[in-house]
Amino acid sequence: MTIEWKPLVSAATLTTTPVSLYTVGGTKQASIQAASAYNNTAGSLEVYVYLVPPGGAVADDTTTVFRDSVPANKTLSLAGLVNHKMAAGAQIYAKNSANGLFLNISGAEHS
Repeated sequence: MTIEWKPLVSAATLTTTPVSLYTVGGTKQASIQAASAYNNTAGSLEVYVYLVPPGGAVADDTTTVFRDSVPANKTLSLAGLVNHKMAAGAQIYAKNSANGLFLNISGAEHS
């Protein structure tokens, strides 16, 4: 087994619409080891992260959704995402309640 530690999502600028930020490629699997969101605005913002299984969609009931409030001008650790495993073809989507959030997720790909 080969393990490659890497950023899965690197300083992604979030919008108010869910966007695919990472897809587990080929026959690999991935695991999330750290995640954080930075809010550069003067007010609190909500971050939404969706773990979508292969063949799934953001809007269906198979999607795992994490939601948290990021205080103004702060970075928040998204501990609820840590240690989640993703199969080949699974995706990470994210959005925020208003523009001004940046998302970082690091982890490992296993093949």
